[in-house]
Amino acid sequence: MSPEPTSVEKVDADQTMTAAEAPPPLPGAALGTKRILSIFVGLVLAVFVSALDETIVATASVKITSDFNAFALYSWIPVSYLVAINSAQPLYGKFSDILGRRPVLVFGLVIFLLGSAGCGWAPNMPFFLAARAVAGIGAGGLVGMAYIIISDLFPIEQCPKYQGFLSGGFALAAVLGPVLGGVFTSEATWRWCFWINLPMVGITLVAVLLLLNLPSRKINSYVNELKRVDVIGAFFLVATIACLVLPLGLGGNFWRWNSPQVIVLFIISALSLAIFLWVQLRVAAEPIIPVRLLKNVGLIAAWFTLFFYGMAFITFLYYVPVWSQVVEGMTPITSGLQLLAILGAIVINGFLYEHFLKLADYLPFPPLRTMLAVGCSIHLLGAILIGSTFTPHLPKGVQVVFLLIYGLGCGMTIQTSFISAVVVVDPMDIAMANSLAVLFQNLGDATGLAISGAILRATLQAGFRKISADVVNPSTLSQILDNPDLINQPGFLPDAARGIVKAQFVKSLQLVFRVTIAFAGVALIVGFFTRPPPKEQKGGSDANGDNEENGGGEANGRTGVEDDVEKNLGSSKRESSGSMDTS
Repeated sequence: MSPEPTSVEKVDADQTMTAAEAPPPLPGAALGTKRILSIFVGLVLAVFVSALDETIVATASVKITSDFNAFALYSWIPVSYLVAINSAQPLYGKFSDILGRRPVLVFGLVIFLLGSAGCGWAPNMPFFLAARAVAGIGAGGLVGMAYIIISDLFPIEQCPKYQGFLSGGFALAAVLGPVLGGVFTSEATWRWCFWINLPMVGITLVAVLLLLNLPSRKINSYVNELKRVDVIGAFFLVATIACLVLPLGLGGNFWRWNSPQVIVLFIISALSLAIFLWVQLRVAAEPIIPVRLLKNVGLIAAWFTLFFYGMAFITFLYYVPVWSQVVEGMTPITSGLQLLAILGAIVINGFLYEHFLKLADYLPFPPLRTMLAVGCSIHLLGAILIGSTFTPHLPKGVQVVFLLIYGLGCGMTIQTSFISAVVVVDPMDIAMANSLAVLFQNLGDATGLAISGAILRATLQAGFRKISADVVNPSTLSQILDNPDLINQPGFLPDAARGIVKAQFVKSLQLVFRVTIAFAGVALIVGFFTRPPPKEQKGGSDANGDNEENGGGEANGRTGVEDDVEKNLGSSKRESSGSMDTS
């Protein structure tokens, strides 16, 4: 999440700033190399632990649910975390404007620490899921606050250099997470996936408290400032999400689809959404989603591209390990290495993306829309290859190639979708547009996992009912449904029975993968509704006469995409830095 430029909204269009009201110089200019490095120890660690927590659990989740005999709740390990992140994220930026950057970052770290500790010592699955939700509330502010602090400290021309350190933390977590999760699960205990956060968060807290001393602005009345926070809107947004995800994940398994619980929750979700929109339109002084953004077709398309992308990506991230460990009998370590094909391709794409974008500038089509069309197409192709060809007899090398193709599409899709959200709004709305883009992706993650979990559970139950009691005892099947690790446990099942049970897992997971193809297909369709930047829409010129200033815009085969991004981001960050409390 990025800071919201509240000062811009307070100044009338025809009002000019006096010298006294002008934003103060960015404090990063006065910092020495040692001080900058000290600050980045805390910020990079905050980003690293948050990103690591998302990837390290993917390869450990099968073992976690098996140990608790709760495989039915497999999808809820990430869902509980993501719903909590979505609930907290919209409020972190606003509270940091009022209370300061450092106190809010420290709050997020402490809550994340408590949640990680709860997961590590969880005695049962309900406690574990509750602790995951607590960790999600804390994680909702870690990454966003790190990027906001960089925007506060440094001018736009220096931000990419320092943001590169944070991106390095993401990349390292993406590469290490699945492998570490596999190592801890196989060689020690899955609980180390959460215990490892304790010393790292502790170091991060010390670094932030001792080294992150930033200037602050004076607050005359915290009561008046807190009234700006759209608490009512946030409450009904959370209610909308929770009451939608719960019946999607539990319907058809724990509850019948026509049960009162499912119907009531869907009704509450719809009513909460209506109230949320009414609050945004009529009540909130500073709404979570400003009305002007809802009128921007290109922005809405970018958000929903991320939503459906998230539905597909998170499904493969969590259910490819189920395939590897349950169907093919891989160890968690090998499963984690296999998952690197997706995550590694995303990281590599991040390093090469700028070059891809420059090449797209020379094509006779809007470069961003071209990049998004190519990315979503590769993303869909990878999903089709995985969903239609994964069988127990498919060579492992071919599986890795298909996962690499999918990962390349993921990297290109997510990068271009975020840029597409940035370039179609005014500079004062950049932070909000970007923040809501993250929110929509997380919503897609939670929704996709809830749906895929319900499909897997329902199809497994139906398949197991078809297995004769003479082949596998129903009580044994019930045990396997709660603890799929038992399938590959020596002596638990005869070889013939093991093959029959695995066949049901194959059919169920293949159905999940095929449904994921539909998610990726919708992302491609929605992506066509995104809009090019203003310069591209106006043939190389914009309302401010940039065509003349840039020598004709496209005279050199360039469309100015990168210039638009940098100009918008620069305006947003500079305007924000003058009004934010950065203590």
